[in-house]
Formats: sequence, C-alpha cells, structure tokens
Amino acid sequence: MGKPQNTSKIREVINNISDIKVETAIQEKPLGIANALESASQFLDDEIIVVNPNDVFEGSVYSILLEAGKDKQATAYLPGYEVSDYFPGGYLVVGKGGELVNIVEKPERGKEPSNLVNILIHLHTDPK
Repeated sequence: MGKPQNTSKIREVINNISDIKVETAIQEKPLGIANALESASQFLDDEIIVVNPNDVFEGSVYSILLEAGKDKQATAYLPGYEVSDYFPGGYLVVGKGGELVNIVEKPERGKEPSNLVNILIHLHTDPK
C-alpha cells in the first residue's frame, strides 16, 4: 500500500525479497498509516509487513522481524531506532519487557518520551 508517487520505491523493495506473496494497494490521499491500512484492508487476512519506503534501514531488519514473529507471542513487531537529537517523528514508549506501550507522534522538542523512534517496517501477525 502506498501513495501513488511511492509506487516505484515500493516495487523496488518488494523485488528484493524472495519467497513472499505481495499485493499492493494505493492510498489516494495522505491520511496516515491507519488510513493506508484501511485502503489495503481487502488484502489483510494474513501476516503482513508494512513498510515506508522513505525510511532507510538494513535489509536484515526483514529477517529479524520474521524470525521474531515466528513465535506469534505478539500481534505486531516493530523496530526502533535510537536517536541522540530531536527527530520529528513517532517516539516509542517501551515497557520493561520490551513491549510497546505507546507511540507518541511528533512530540514537542524536549518532551520526547524516549530516545527510540519508530521506523516504519512493521510485522503484523494478525492484522485484523
């Protein structure tokens, strides 16, 4: 799923992953990730990986997420990136056991709840 202008980036990412089935849906208006998932709801009946092609990460993140998701102890898995300076994005609030408690979107500078930011490559083992 994605915006029309990101279609080529999305295809580039999925062409580098073997042994998966890929369906795409286009989000016509930039109304956020939740709306993007709604745009693709017809395809969301099994394990999915949600990727923002503008986020840069190592290809090994896919393997790490898929390995973590094999145990199916959670319905979603997502990595964080540790920052030392303010980043205008989603900050992760993580519990003592490493579980995600909350995502705080674009907090004011100095009011960041952690030093971990959301990188949009999420594995959802049960997207419903």
